[in-house]
Amino acid sequence: MADTCRCHLPLDPPFDRHWLPWRDPEPELAVLTVALYGHDPAFLRRVRVPGGWLSQGSGACHPGCIPPNQWQDIGWCWAGVQHPVVDATGRS
Repeated sequence: MADTCRCHLPLDPPFDRHWLPWRDPEPELAVLTVALYGHDPAFLRRVRVPGGWLSQGSGACHPGCIPPNQWQDIGWCWAGVQHPVVDATGRS
C-alpha cells in the first residue's frame, strides 16, 4: 500500500505520465490543465494562462482574486507537501 499525505493524497508518483513541478520543466503547450495526483480535477486543478497556472474548481480559494502561480509552485497541498501533478486537460 502506498503512503499517503495528511491531505489524503498519495505520496508516490503514478506509473503513468506525471511531473514533479519543483524538479521537472513545464509540460508541452498541449497540456492545458494539471491536477495533483489523486485530486478530482473538478474539485481542484491548475489551468495554464498567460503568466502561469491559475487555480480553478470548487476547491480553489478565491479563484478570481489570486494571481497565477509559477510552474514550480503548483505541486503543494494544504499540508505543505509537494505532490506529483498529472495531465487533467479535458477532465474538468
